[in-house]
Amino acid sequence: MAFDDVKEFSNTGSVIIWVAKMTATGTNKQGGWGMCGTMPNYWLNGLKINVPTGASSYIGFYTMNNSTEAGTNTDLPVGLAMAHRTYKLEQKSSSANCYIDGEIKTTRTSGLSTTAMQPFLYQKYPDSDVHAVYCEAWNT
Repeated sequence: MAFDDVKEFSNTGSVIIWVAKMTATGTNKQGGWGMCGTMPNYWLNGLKINVPTGASSYIGFYTMNNSTEAGTNTDLPVGLAMAHRTYKLEQKSSSANCYIDGEIKTTRTSGLSTTAMQPFLYQKYPDSDVHAVYCEAWNT
């Protein structure tokens, strides 16, 4: 899902809130949500939550510039992403913050988006099932 490649949200000051979850019907699951600037190459220019395959994995927070995607794991196992949670992703001029259920989980200062962004969500495998019930974004 994307927003017709209309990039209304600043890479130097914007916030997006998602209430979402990811479940899977099989063993291959991966998906996420956030903001990006380059569709359909959502892994370029943006920030996102990534829920990977593996019960022992952790929910990740990724930043992407024009050529690189890099992430930091939160302290929350992927199993917690199987229920709706509130994810707030904040892009500033020199950092990006990830809040889950109102608690800051990680901050990234490298690999920040170099262009304006739009909301997006994705599921990598057919077994993945991403559910979003709320999304709100604004420039700060």
